[in-house]
Amino acid sequence: MSDIADSDTPGRLLAAARVRAGLTLADVSARSRVPVAALEAIDADDHRSIAAPVYVRGFVRLYAREVGLDAEAIVALLDRAAADSMISAAREPALPEPAAAPPRRRSRALYSLAGVALIAGLLLVLFSVSSGPSRELTAEPDAAATPTVVPLPAEVVGGEAPGPAPAGDDRP
Repeated sequence: MSDIADSDTPGRLLAAARVRAGLTLADVSARSRVPVAALEAIDADDHRSIAAPVYVRGFVRLYAREVGLDAEAIVALLDRAAADSMISAAREPALPEPAAAPPRRRSRALYSLAGVALIAGLLLVLFSVSSGPSRELTAEPDAAATPTVVPLPAEVVGGEAPGPAPAGDDRP
């Protein structure tokens, strides 16, 4: 890799080798299984848009192999460029970060919580309905639920219904 100039970046070298090989980003993506968006970011030396540094190194290694470059030399150049950018970033004053969108974990947690609540509600309804028939719906009467027989007064049994007492009769 002695033909690499100090001003060359991994992205420029890979893009130039890809063009020399007559390949498109889609061709390299199909062969290496690296997403086209990641290859575009590598060509632009925009490594921050790729998830993690370990992915960047792996993608660069695969990309270099597909376009016929020495993968380890390109990864070493990438590591030097990353170290240089970290040093220059440490010298620059830190800028306040813009307000970021809430992480997706929060929405996933809310959906999970809603799902658990829905399942708990359904189970509650299911168990309350399937707890068995109530006593009012049973075919056999319950011994404790049989009516109590109350004896009637003798006048009612003999056929004479008690009526109002005659007006002149003050008997007790």
